[in-house]
Order: sequence, then structure tokens, then C-alpha cells
Amino acid sequence: MSVFDVLAAAHRLEQAGMNRRQAEAIIETARDAAAAGEPATRADLAATAADLKTEMAEFKAEIKAEILTHKAETLKWTIGAGGVYAGLIIAAVKLIPGP
Repeated sequence: MSVFDVLAAAHRLEQAGMNRRQAEAIIETARDAAAAGEPATRADLAATAADLKTEMAEFKAEIKAEILTHKAETLKWTIGAGGVYAGLIIAAVKLIPGP
């Protein structure tokens, strides 16, 4: 386990032109982040990416299924409405007296 030299890091930031308060704030933030837990490794990121790809593929399949369901429902109602309109037109034509 390596030890992070807070004083040396703050000194390097000061030499780079940062004032002491800013340098200390940055170092404290970095130290807090490091103390919060282990940083993610490449393997962690790869596993998370694989999980996300799997979840996105499942979601995509669900969305496609929903779209197909709604498409079929819309088509059913459109054809049904067309039949009703055709029936109304035929009835109207039959009610119109001929010459």
C-alpha cells in the first residue's frame, strides 16, 4: 500500500501557481475520494459495461415487443373503423332515392 504525501502534493500545487488554500482544498478532496473506497479497476469498468449492454439489449427487446403490440392494436382498430365507415357509406347510398 502506497502512502500519499499530502504536504508534498500541496507544495507542488503551490509551486505551479495555486494559492495555499486552493491547493489544500484540492488535496483534501482527493484524500477524501481515496478514503471513500477503492477506485474502479479496468475489470470493474468492463464488467459494468457488459452489464449495461445486457440490460440495454433486454430493454430494446421489451420496447420492440411493446411497439409490435401497439402496432397490431392500431391496425386492428383502423381496419375495424374502415369496415364501419364502408358500412355507413353503403347504408347511406341505399337510402338515397334513385331516379
